[in-house]
Amino acid sequence: MKPQKTVAGQRALKERVPPLSPRQRSLLIVCDGQKSREQLIEMVRGLGGDESDLDHLASLGLIEAVEAPPPPAASTPDAAAASSAARPAARVGPRAVSPEEAARRYQLAYPVATQLTASLGLRGFRLNLAVEKASGYAELLALLPQLSEALGADRVAELRRLLTEQ
Repeated sequence: MKPQKTVAGQRALKERVPPLSPRQRSLLIVCDGQKSREQLIEMVRGLGGDESDLDHLASLGLIEAVEAPPPPAASTPDAAAASSAARPAARVGPRAVSPEEAARRYQLAYPVATQLTASLGLRGFRLNLAVEKASGYAELLALLPQLSEALGADRVAELRRLLTEQ
């Protein structure tokens, strides 16, 4: 079973209700139905938490366990290659970023990105919504060119460093 956000969990991220600790909010962000409970507990331990944080999110109805779909059967080497090509790893430059590293970068960069877009006021409303909607590292990284264009390269330098530093 793999925890994923419920509709209430998605709403909680957008509306910031109910109030969650930064650790619980970060954990809710990475509950995408792709990581096992054990992987999520290991991630939250890196933030100083434990499985009670995951249990708390579940008790609030913000996450639910879903059964992982079985991996597609690859009967030939070509089918196996096509299957792995359909799920590329997040990339920065020539090296792939591990899921744990992507989650860490997202957790560090997301607050910076929201602060930057909030500084634009109404002019940056749509960009702010796009950042709020970004549910992972790859989506936030994809917004970097738009953020650079709206804010200027100097203002997004720290965000760029957080997202791309190897």
